[in-house]
Amino acid sequence: MQALSSSLATLCHLAELNLRDNELGDESAVFLAEAVIAGMTSLTLLDARYNRVAHVGATALGEALGKAAGGLRVLRLSSNEMGAGGTSALARSLLACSKLEKIGLSSNMIDDSAASALALMLQRQQNLRSLNISRNLLELDGACVIAEALGGLMRLEKLSIRENRWGDEGRCFFDQVLSWNFALRLEDGDGPERAASWHADEETEGLAALVFR
Repeated sequence: MQALSSSLATLCHLAELNLRDNELGDESAVFLAEAVIAGMTSLTLLDARYNRVAHVGATALGEALGKAAGGLRVLRLSSNEMGAGGTSALARSLLACSKLEKIGLSSNMIDDSAASALALMLQRQQNLRSLNISRNLLELDGACVIAEALGGLMRLEKLSIRENRWGDEGRCFFDQVLSWNFALRLEDGDGPERAASWHADEETEGLAALVFR
């Protein structure tokens, strides 16, 4: 990964980078972050799903993206191990990325202690169209904070919140806060049709310029 990091640093005009399913872990994620910081100022899509990225790696990636990738539009970090600490650090750094249209953070062990930082970042994403925070550990307090942050996002079209810990009360809160948005598809169930619809969107949209698997 260190050799790859050095190579990528020379590709300053790279727009899309797919590193999905590489079991990177934190150490390699830090090397990737250094490559982003070094020169990927044109990066619009980063896919690093299924990579065992935890707190340290998420923090490094966030700092790199915040400094160098202000034009980032798609961020896919689902199925990692970021936890509340990594997610909070990532969210704070992403305040510098105001053009995000799609964010995937499902299956990351995110709990309510990260909700405030996540909500502040989301509140500033006025171009956001899709958000996936399903399969985390968020409870009712987290639902309230995050739903309120999403309430002012006029372009939001897809929201996946299934399999968290906020129960029916949390889902109802999302419904109430976002009731004005008739274009929004809120995915909060476990049915195969709803699950497949989000999976297809996150899997197929935006072909990456480089893929390492």
